[in-house]
Amino acid sequence: MLLRDKPEGLTGAGSRNLEHMNGELLDIACERIIRLERPAYIKNSELRFVAVNAAYARLFGRSPDEFKGQRSEAVDDAGAHKALIDCERRALVFG
Repeated sequence: MLLRDKPEGLTGAGSRNLEHMNGELLDIACERIIRLERPAYIKNSELRFVAVNAAYARLFGRSPDEFKGQRSEAVDDAGAHKALIDCERRALVFG
């Protein structure tokens, strides 16, 4: 799951409300993926891990906390993630 930035030109109360909603949605998403038995993660618009569940972390022999704020290439061989990173970048650009 990739989290998008707020739409350009949104200011004032609308911007604060959107940020609040996004924060709540992010909290809910993070809580839910943690409980999944299948590997799952959430990244932000900079393709940095925001949340990783235990099943995903086990694939790399790490703890979920080791992923937070990192990019894929920082936690594993960059070559192994090239196709995934390209796909994530396209999702950010094209939706």
